[in-house]
Amino acid sequence: MSIAARLIALTALLFPASLWACSCADYYSVRTMPDWVSGDAIEAGVIRTVGSTQCSGLKSLDEKRADEQARIALGKILSSQVTSQETSVLSDHDGVSNSQFRSQSSLFSQQLLKNATVYDRWADAENCVVYAAIRVSQQDIVAAEREQQAKQQRKLINQSICVSASGQGQRVLQQHLEAGLVQHGYQLALAGHQCSIKLNAKNQQTVARANQVLTELQISVVSANQVLWKKQYDGKGISFSPTSKQQLFQRALSDTVDSLMNDLETLKQQEVK
Repeated sequence: MSIAARLIALTALLFPASLWACSCADYYSVRTMPDWVSGDAIEAGVIRTVGSTQCSGLKSLDEKRADEQARIALGKILSSQVTSQETSVLSDHDGVSNSQFRSQSSLFSQQLLKNATVYDRWADAENCVVYAAIRVSQQDIVAAEREQQAKQQRKLINQSICVSASGQGQRVLQQHLEAGLVQHGYQLALAGHQCSIKLNAKNQQTVARANQVLTELQISVVSANQVLWKKQYDGKGISFSPTSKQQLFQRALSDTVDSLMNDLETLKQQEVK
């Protein structure tokens, strides 16, 4: 027997074929490749797709990885569909920024993924690959749409707001606040209509010198007598050249309102419950 033949025989003896078998071959009962492995499908009110991963020998890890890949694949399909639907809607509505549009599409896709179900798995013992099948139904999509719409309606940015200003410079303060809210996309309640949110603002001058005026602006955002948010802002009006106290006061007032508007930009997405 040649040396090569002896080596082959020795290898077969020391390393039986069973040791070279796929590590995930015994994960599931043996069956032929399911139809769903072939790819995506949208039929009978159901969107389904598949994810896969190379076997590691750890069943729980392989299933987790395959499930994750399936969710990623489904997320891409859903994002594409949501983007297509939203684009047709947004084409008739001017003034909506792309960043807001992408954000809403992403949020909706994430909501749909919560309702998605991994309904089957299969191991390809020949190629040592684990597959996971995932689907989401039209019923789930409708439910997610309703939930997302309700969630959007609860956000502060979608509430009707009344502004109530008091203290020193209240008329100018009222104008600044209302203009700032509109500029940041908030909805002011129409005259004679009730508002769901009330923004209370009280301004007072704390220091008045020849070259310096300091103010305090107290803000509270209230819904049904419940304080949702409140904060105090300190304003400064300073000048190193002859300037009237009225001008310094206006600078201090603008200082506090600008700081408030930065916070209101962040508060847009807060839900009102």
